[in-house]
Amino acid sequence: MSLSKKAGTASLLLLIRRVWGAGVTFLVMAYLARELSTEDFGILAISTVLIEFISTVVVSGISEYAIFYNGDNKRAVLNAIFWFSLVASLLVILIVILLTPFWADYYGSEQIAPIVYLLLFAFVFQVLGEVPIAIFKKEINFKPLITIQMIFNILTNLGKVGLAFSGFGVFSLAIPTAVFAPLITITLFWKSGFFPKRDWGFKYWKSIIEYTKFVIGQRVLNRIVSQGDQLILGTFWGIDLLGVYALASQFANLVPSYFIPIIQNVTSPILAKNNHDLEKVKFHFKKVLRSISYACIPLLVLIIINAEYLVLTIYGPKWSGAVLPCQLIAAYLIIRCVTSPTAGLYNVLGKPKVGFYFTLAYVPIFLIALFLACSYLDFNEAIFVICLVKALGGLAHFIIVPRITNDKIASLFRVVLPIFMASGLGILATIPLTDYSGIFYFSIRSLIFMIVTFLSLRLIWKTSLSTFINDIKPMVPNRLEKLFWK
Repeated sequence: MSLSKKAGTASLLLLIRRVWGAGVTFLVMAYLARELSTEDFGILAISTVLIEFISTVVVSGISEYAIFYNGDNKRAVLNAIFWFSLVASLLVILIVILLTPFWADYYGSEQIAPIVYLLLFAFVFQVLGEVPIAIFKKEINFKPLITIQMIFNILTNLGKVGLAFSGFGVFSLAIPTAVFAPLITITLFWKSGFFPKRDWGFKYWKSIIEYTKFVIGQRVLNRIVSQGDQLILGTFWGIDLLGVYALASQFANLVPSYFIPIIQNVTSPILAKNNHDLEKVKFHFKKVLRSISYACIPLLVLIIINAEYLVLTIYGPKWSGAVLPCQLIAAYLIIRCVTSPTAGLYNVLGKPKVGFYFTLAYVPIFLIALFLACSYLDFNEAIFVICLVKALGGLAHFIIVPRITNDKIASLFRVVLPIFMASGLGILATIPLTDYSGIFYFSIRSLIFMIVTFLSLRLIWKTSLSTFINDIKPMVPNRLEKLFWK
């Protein structure tokens, strides 16, 4: 099977897994939003921030290094990666256990500490599973990985529903994750065929650290940007409004959280295989930009124009305060989606320090803007500022990337501009229906947007649409090729 066909098959499998996972999560969250309070979601959000931060410190760069490494002794390197990440995780976990009581006291909730400990238990097994996952990704063999994830995703979400129905409150959001985490990891080891040996591989640790230190630094700083808003919002407006913001963010992120990993998981190994040829890297990178733009932008726009109907219908009237934040976050996520492949590009070119130094300069600007916005503006105005500053930070990567790939800024914008413009025309066509609600107007708005966007591409930006089709055509698996192209 050719590399393109292999990538296409992997993409299809990942899409099935993500769509299925999105559907299950969608239904579960609709139920939980009615059973649990906004404060419960705020407690989970502030606990998750702490866990995801330490996850970034420990796990960042591990999978990338396993994929990037093409030298000899690959099995020995994987073994060294396993022991290195395990030792690092245990050290960080010890620190978090000591800090958690102070974290709970600061945010004024006794429930935060036990939630953190449950998530921390699950985190240990997440770290252990990173090497098997990296093996599947490097080989572009996603079928066993996806099967495992789909099965346990269903079980975890059913567990959440069952516990919420039984009156476990906020703990229903964390207990199933902790229960199924070890089972997922054991299954990953079994299917990947990787079992660590007692050889610690200390001689490889230096090269692992040299590669991952900039990835870790960049992602720690990115965590400050992506989740510092939740920390500061929780401080200024309390856990209740933080719960509103967290749910709005989770809903708006349904699109990028499912599509971006699909494209990045498939394309990162391809870019890494060609990292010795800059022209091939640029070619594949632009294909990634185009694919993400066509996949994500129209769907995010549909969320923006239908946010009120979707939020109130799915989560209920008590979440009306999440409508505008959801729209603002979705608008920012359009930029994030388009610029998301840049970090992966830095890593596969062996230049993770580029992303690190940029983020190091950007974080103080973001934190100052965030603090001023929370100090002098109301809740929704502060969210607008947060999203605006994040979007500008994302666009800055379109200036950096051409410098390290000997390309032009305009060439990157030409890749994504057609779908931006076509979606903009689609939005304009739905403006007369903005003030109407209900399933009928939701359907009509969505249909008008999709028709106008497609016709705009077909009639005005035909070349871009044709290029996108040609990009994905070689990736279509053999079983579907006749259905789509013949």
